[in-house]
Amino acid sequence: MEKLLPQNIDAEQGVLGSIIIDPDAVSLVEPFLHADDFYRDAHRTLYEAIIHLYMRREPADFLTICNELERRNKLSEVGGASSITSLINRVPTSANCEYYGRIVAQKALMRRLIHAAGRIAALAYEEADHAVEQAERLIYAVSHAQQGARAPTGVGSILNGMFDDLVSLHPTGGVITGVPSGFPDLDTLTGGFQPGNLVLLAGRPSMGKTALALTVARNAAIDYGRSVLFFSAEMSQDELTQRLVALEARLDLSRVWKRNLSEEERVRLIEVSGKLIDAPILIDDTPSIALTAMRSKIRRALTGGDIDLIVVDYLQKLIATTESGKRYPDRVQEVSEIARGLKDMAREFQVPILALAQLSRAVETRAEKVPQLSDLRDSGELEQEADMVLFLYRDEYYAGYAPDGSSRSARPGSADLICAKHRNGPLGELRLGFEASQTRFYSQKRE
Repeated sequence: MEKLLPQNIDAEQGVLGSIIIDPDAVSLVEPFLHADDFYRDAHRTLYEAIIHLYMRREPADFLTICNELERRNKLSEVGGASSITSLINRVPTSANCEYYGRIVAQKALMRRLIHAAGRIAALAYEEADHAVEQAERLIYAVSHAQQGARAPTGVGSILNGMFDDLVSLHPTGGVITGVPSGFPDLDTLTGGFQPGNLVLLAGRPSMGKTALALTVARNAAIDYGRSVLFFSAEMSQDELTQRLVALEARLDLSRVWKRNLSEEERVRLIEVSGKLIDAPILIDDTPSIALTAMRSKIRRALTGGDIDLIVVDYLQKLIATTESGKRYPDRVQEVSEIARGLKDMAREFQVPILALAQLSRAVETRAEKVPQLSDLRDSGELEQEADMVLFLYRDEYYAGYAPDGSSRSARPGSADLICAKHRNGPLGELRLGFEASQTRFYSQKRE
């Protein structure tokens, strides 16, 4: 015998009856209960009318509801005025309105899960392309709808959870509340990379974005014991690990690749390799990974323990697909969806995401090569979604392009890290040292 879909008609009647006898009760359920959550069509139609009245700031009592349904020519669809009267007789008081509403919303969630499971099964039987990614999308849609139904939290409750930390004294200028980058000036500016934030590290090719991101990952993992998940869509895990070894051992990267090492350097490499074996760094080198696949990998990684920082190298190498599993025909649309997807994942998993991004060629056409927010490539949504935008700029790369052959071009071995957007703090420009042969960035005092 076929099972009925999850439902609770008594709870649906309880919600509606409570609101009719006490119109103010709608404010208790409106933040999380939607018309689509009702199983019976008549109840759905009635709740839509109630919400419409509520939005117009009109009381949703027996008379106003009947008038609204008559105006819509839907009074007969709900069973007429007598049906509405019967709802009033179902409940003696409105005190349990929110309780009834939670039951209705929970049953609706179960129905959505069942529908999603059916569609996932159909995808599997059809052996559809990107079936796993589409399945992830369906489950995420159910989860996201449930999160969206969460009622707002009072500031008092929020403050109670953070009060002790807010009033603690830190005379040295504050503490690092997020994941440290290992660069003191940057950590002072940001307080560390904050959970739920999307941080863009942008620059033109060959500026050293990967090297800086790898240095941040190394510092967070080895110096501070934070777990890092590094998505490398451009380099293989072997290439990235060799860079990490050269970085840690302070060795010339090209010599490590060629295995052209002295005995002393070979001993040093063995020592740091032993140190790195236990480093809490996970590397995924899936090329051109889809956002849905990335979300699935993050979720699986989190089942094995905490992930404190996610690095994506680099954003424009990712793939975003429509609900049908197809690529977006327009690149701007796709990059916009990638930006939104990364921000959603940062918030969903409450982990900072450091995403590398390429800048447009517009930088090369200017006399002054210092990046600007307008240089973010392919989509203005990158700037919109990012909580922080960092530009990496090295004068020596543009030495031959300097307008007068002097000024900023006279700083070899250094780089500027420019904070051009910071949603929760100040902007600024930091000086970093850069050792090209080791692809290593380090803190450097300004002159």
